[in-house]
Amino acid sequence: LLITMACGTDPVATESTTALDSNGNTTTEILVIMGSTDLVVGKNRLVFALLDNEGGFVKRESVNVFFYQIIEAEPVLKMDSTAVFREWPDDRGIYVVESYFDRAGQWILQASIDMAGKAIKESTVFEVSSVSKAPSVGSKPPLSLNKTHYSAHSLEELTTDPTPDLDLYSLTIAKALDSGKPLVVVFATPGFCRSVTCGPQVEVIKHLKNVYGNAVNFIHVEVFDNPLEMRVDINSARFSKTMIEWNLVSEPYTFVVDTDGVIVGKFEGFVGKDELDLSIKAAI
Repeated sequence: LLITMACGTDPVATESTTALDSNGNTTTEILVIMGSTDLVVGKNRLVFALLDNEGGFVKRESVNVFFYQIIEAEPVLKMDSTAVFREWPDDRGIYVVESYFDRAGQWILQASIDMAGKAIKESTVFEVSSVSKAPSVGSKPPLSLNKTHYSAHSLEELTTDPTPDLDLYSLTIAKALDSGKPLVVVFATPGFCRSVTCGPQVEVIKHLKNVYGNAVNFIHVEVFDNPLEMRVDINSARFSKTMIEWNLVSEPYTFVVDTDGVIVGKFEGFVGKDELDLSIKAAI
């Protein structure tokens, strides 16, 4: 189930609260699956999926969500909000909600949804940290010297995208940040992504690059340093230096940086062009 959300090296364990009938059988009708693994004190973009008891994605325009903090083993309601559904490739989708956590520790997300005329509420437990693992919104990212087509012998050394766009491999992150233009950088591995969202994510980046032209810099960083070796021996996989510098443990990951070099958008997992476009406009 976690693989349906994102391909990560350090997946977050999730659990759903369930009810049992008189025979001890579960009566859960939906399962809440967290898609966010890097939630911190402050404002967050939190994503989750709802699966029905047959493993299908539950799709509603929006669902009500309630956030509880676990204080001395007791859940305390802290806030409620509305999560909006966002389409994913392959007839999947997730819910996105802007959340604010005032302290670190264990929290509960409860989703409330009507199914067949019945109100269903299910929950999952997740962890909020005091410090973000990856570069956070409001911070300045590492001035990485990622590989470009000028430093590599071939595009196959840079990307597993079967139809690569040369423009996405023309700049280092350091040079892009020095240009004074907004930057969109995506960490993805189309050839080895188990969630099957990396390829579509890079296609979203290509589309937006064509929309904005030279007004915004776009960069694709391959997750792995040695894609050619991996095609022969998958066990030879090594994270790219840039992936390590940004301290990323899941993919795809997309960041939007404004003209001052400050991160204004951080998207773990797949993000569609409409939601990403809003962040780019904010950066501009």
